[in-house]
Amino acid sequence: MPKFAETDWPQILVLYRLLERFEPTPVVALNIAVVRGKVSGPATGLASLDALAGDAQLQRHRPYHIARAITLRELGREDDAEAALRSALACPGNDAESDYLTARITDDG
Repeated sequence: MPKFAETDWPQILVLYRLLERFEPTPVVALNIAVVRGKVSGPATGLASLDALAGDAQLQRHRPYHIARAITLRELGREDDAEAALRSALACPGNDAESDYLTARITDDG
């Protein structure tokens, strides 16, 4: 069984860029930003995510804020990560997600 560490992120980035040609949606752009972070590091990922901040659809999309929170934590920016998780909680979602996000906010890291 393949392991996460063996993921071919550069190839996934190529595939998402191909998908973007046919489906240039904000969610595809979000996925590209996340994968850029896996390929080039969390600072690049955060810059890519922040470039999408003006998209109204993504501002209401929990995964966008969760991706920012994860990336911010990778950069050691705990306060900013907590703020991103709080933004995620303000978005529509289900109770299980909300419980998980609340636990992550109250977690010490």
